[in-house]
Amino acid sequence: MASSGELRLTDIERALEVCLPGCRWVLGVHRWHIYPPGGGAAFYLPKGGHGAGRRAVVQRGHVRKLARQFDVLACMQAELDAL
Repeated sequence: MASSGELRLTDIERALEVCLPGCRWVLGVHRWHIYPPGGGAAFYLPKGGHGAGRRAVVQRGHVRKLARQFDVLACMQAELDAL
């Protein structure tokens, strides 16, 4: 499987609602801060280009790293075909 590619932020958010219910998204200056339910270390996803908002795309490597950190890689792969 190739390690390059991009995923939309809305798709990532939808998959995390299934795989990690209760996680919290906080918009920072340059990145999204994603906090797991019950506390713990946050993960940071790039915000994307100016004006992209939730339509922004994120490189697949960032999403795989997020899934590994929160130990939901198998679930995320089932939810996101491109992962």
